[in-house]
Amino acid sequence: MLLSDAVCTELLGYSALTDIVSTRIYQVKLPQNTPYPAVTSQLIGGEPIEHTSEADTGNPLGTRYQVTAFAKDLDTAQDAAVEVKNCLEDFTGSLGSGVTVQRIFLDGHPVELWNEAPEVWQVSQDFLIWWVE
Repeated sequence: MLLSDAVCTELLGYSALTDIVSTRIYQVKLPQNTPYPAVTSQLIGGEPIEHTSEADTGNPLGTRYQVTAFAKDLDTAQDAAVEVKNCLEDFTGSLGSGVTVQRIFLDGHPVELWNEAPEVWQVSQDFLIWWVE
């Protein structure tokens, strides 16, 4: 399973998030005319970086992912973002039943944006995922 698929699968399996966004969790971009609220996830920062040290087993890869919650009102976007954080932050184990994750770290604070064209709020969060192929 690809890491991108595993992230979406894990988010789709987190009931506190799907209670807010249903199954509207997508990779990279929202399909046209998607109702809100919804979530996207995407790789940012390029190819994974291999990390090595004497304490490591399996030489984990470091990958930066951004997950964005979209909603017509800021409160709902923030609520979805909180559940994304609750699902992913400090995660260890098998992500999405296919990728071995050593740890997921939240990287910074959420960024809130108002998108004028579709009149929607966005709350974006970056995560560092350390995983083994």
